[in-house]
Amino acid sequence: MHARFAQSSALVLAGAFLVVSSQVFAPATTAWIAFAIGVGSLLAAAAPFALGTRSRTLALDGLLAVLAGWTVVASLIFAGTTVQWLSFAEGAAFVAVAVAGLTADHLLLTREVRQLSTTSAAGTVPAAERRPVAA
Repeated sequence: MHARFAQSSALVLAGAFLVVSSQVFAPATTAWIAFAIGVGSLLAAAAPFALGTRSRTLALDGLLAVLAGWTVVASLIFAGTTVQWLSFAEGAAFVAVAVAGLTADHLLLTREVRQLSTTSAAGTVPAAERRPVAA
């Protein structure tokens, strides 16, 4: 399992939870839920930058970091119905970024599989698949 798939799957769940909780809970509760999801998403987005990995999807991690940072700030500054609707929009944006991450993960995986199948079709067959030559 790729790290992008795990991160995006968790982000879909967190974003969907934020969307639902913004309409169900009181504004003060929604603000704290948005704060917690924003901090968690910010940590998840900062991990690839700190580790220097996943150079193909760093732009997506940067977008996630900006969105998560805004979520943290907005949950602390705004109150009342403003924080509810901002949390709703932020949750929807988290879901959109997660879907983009899942799409990127799928495209990268498909490219890897095609490269492997092209290599084996070109004559480089792995040793486990070679047929023994009858003498």
